[in-house]
Formats: sequence, C-alpha cells, structure tokens
Amino acid sequence: MKKVKQHIRENKKSYLWIFLGLLSILLLLVIVNSEEKEYHVHADFKVILEGYVINFSQEQYQSTGFNTLHDTVHLHDNNGDVIHYHAKGINLSIFFNSLDLELIQSCFRYKNNSYCTNETHSLEFYVNDKKVESISSYVAEDLDRILIVYDKKEVDTTTYLPLVTDAACIQSALCPERGEPSEGSCITGETCIVNLDDIK
Repeated sequence: MKKVKQHIRENKKSYLWIFLGLLSILLLLVIVNSEEKEYHVHADFKVILEGYVINFSQEQYQSTGFNTLHDTVHLHDNNGDVIHYHAKGINLSIFFNSLDLELIQSCFRYKNNSYCTNETHSLEFYVNDKKVESISSYVAEDLDRILIVYDKKEVDTTTYLPLVTDAACIQSALCPERGEPSEGSCITGETCIVNLDDIK
C-alpha cells in the first residue's frame, strides 16, 4: 500500500494531466452532442399565371455572394425550381417578398399586376399534389412540391402539377443516384451564400 501511495505522490502531475485530458474530451463530447444541427430545408416550387411559367432562374431572383436577397430563404446557383430555407418558421409570403413579389390568401402580385381570385379566375395552391385553401403562411417541409397557379375557373389546374420538379432531393443529398448537390446547397451546415467579409 505504501508503494502505491508513493507512486501516486511521485506521479501526481501525470495523473492530473490525464484527468484534465479526459475531462476535456468529455466536455467536448457534451458540447458537440448538444449543438443543434443547422436547419436546412429544400422545396420544389412553381408559379404559373394563365399558362405562363415564371422563370425564377433569372438573375433578379437569385441570391449570390454579391447580392443576398434574404439571409434565411433564397434561390441560388441559377436554379429557379428549389427554395433553400435556413431558419424555421419562414413562410412563403416572406420568401416571395424577398423577391419583390407578394403572395396573400387570394392574390399574387407579379410585375405590378395582381392575380386575384374573382368571378372568372382563381388563384389555386397545391402542396405535394394536394389542393390547399391558403398557402401564404405555409412553412415548407423538406422535399415539398408547391404549385401556385392562376387561371380561368374552368381550367383543370391539376394538369400543371407535373411541371413542379422533384429536384429538392438532390439538394438535400437524399437521392445521390440523381446527382450531387450544387456547390452552395449547404448540406454540410455551411451557409449557401458566400460572405464577402470572409474572403477579404
């Protein structure tokens, strides 16, 4: 017993460093496990006004490192089919407002024109091929397919459903057989948009 006590006394510093090392590893594991993963959701969408499909791949709708239209919801990489969300609770009205468009319960404003439900036309909404009454406050889930369509009431708007892509799974890396996510898809938890302050 004396030999053990003497050994501990002589090697007290070594045991202290081992203890501190193990404590550090334990604290690091607790911190890593408690950190919430960055929120990132992708949703396919399409807006069609009387047969005209809005091309959201145009530069004015795309966020880049030089022009971020919104920090937590945007389009990028010249892809106008997939919305990227980086925060919970972001609804479709917020997304369209960031593109200088407006979506309310029965109207969609595009290029200073309002497309509203009236006696002859209706603004209709679909989520995952199912018709819904309202969509302005809708918060997308990963891989949602969203269609907003304005047309004459006699038109069968379900014929537009196949125009909504299903490319969100590529950006979410859930269908690797179809290709790799774009460089800015953020599946690794990095932000989609290049922060110019970080590269100066």
